[in-house]
Amino acid sequence: MAAKPSNEAAWLKSGSKALEIGPAPYTTPSKGQLVVKVHVIALNPIDCSIPIIAGIAFPWLKYPLIMGTDISGTVVELGEDVTRFHVGDRVVAMAQGYDKDATGSPEGAFQHYVVIRERFCSPVPETISFADASVTPLGGATAFSGLFGKEYCALQYPTVPAKSNGESFLVWGGSTSVGCNAIQFAVAAGYQVITTASPKNFELVKSLGASHAFDYRSPTVNEDITAILKDTKCAGAIAIGEGSAAPCMDIISAVPSSVGRKFVAQASTPGGPPMKGGLAMVGFVVNLQITNASLAIKSRIRGVSTKFVVSQASDVSLWNALYESFLPVALAKGAFQPAPATEIHGKGLGAITSGLERLKSGVSAKKLVITLE
Repeated sequence: MAAKPSNEAAWLKSGSKALEIGPAPYTTPSKGQLVVKVHVIALNPIDCSIPIIAGIAFPWLKYPLIMGTDISGTVVELGEDVTRFHVGDRVVAMAQGYDKDATGSPEGAFQHYVVIRERFCSPVPETISFADASVTPLGGATAFSGLFGKEYCALQYPTVPAKSNGESFLVWGGSTSVGCNAIQFAVAAGYQVITTASPKNFELVKSLGASHAFDYRSPTVNEDITAILKDTKCAGAIAIGEGSAAPCMDIISAVPSSVGRKFVAQASTPGGPPMKGGLAMVGFVVNLQITNASLAIKSRIRGVSTKFVVSQASDVSLWNALYESFLPVALAKGAFQPAPATEIHGKGLGAITSGLERLKSGVSAKKLVITLE
């Protein structure tokens, strides 16, 4: 690259401040990294929570910082030892600005040029738009960790084409971002997937591969799902959404033919990620402690293990399985569908703030994205 391009970012100057648009350095990639010119940014609930919980959950983050994880765009520069990509490639990637070992602001997503680690990047075929591709990274990473991580459900990895193994898996919250990914990953790994959603989203989750969909608000949902799973070899569950872990544990404990250990991966905190500070944050912490204590008791009584999913950037084999072995082939062959559907909230870094405010109000079966190009 002859001359470094000018860069701009949405900066968070402190936890109590609004995002500020301003110049940002263009950073040359190090070994195993590449630089992506961002076309689309997808927003996640964690982006709303960072200003509130950074000091507690991410004490290593230093202000000013650049938030965000989900991007799609084109490769503009390669670092040493990058072998899977070329300048000009269309890619989807998960920025690692929140990671403890990140280099800081260069790895945050809310800017025009982002430094990306190769193992968190997949090529995107021309048949998939940048907007659609951008919804996959964080939701996909959470689902992939919960399903295939050795300390979670430890399922067999997905393949293209899928190879049925005769086992079943429960995805509670199938129309969420994590759920849409979890359904497809589990199906590609050979599992029959049973899921929950609102009835209006049944068609969506079944189009992603779920064999059965149940209304999570039904008073008989536990019994209905258990009736399906009792005649299968159940490999576990991933619980997505407020209050989802307890019913998953009840169901898995009631299925006599569970495979190996009985395990529920928790992909959501009680009440969802905190969106407000002050007394609301105190309430969140108290609720979290009470819920965790309740689940610990239920775990012992039911004989079902459970753990909150925390994706580890250092798990190289896991991310290679997703971004190198599965996604490139699955996207190219149409075996994986970026989901949920995108809604373009606005254009430019300045639209991020209003997008996050809208996200706080809640969205269903879709993901808000911001276009930069």
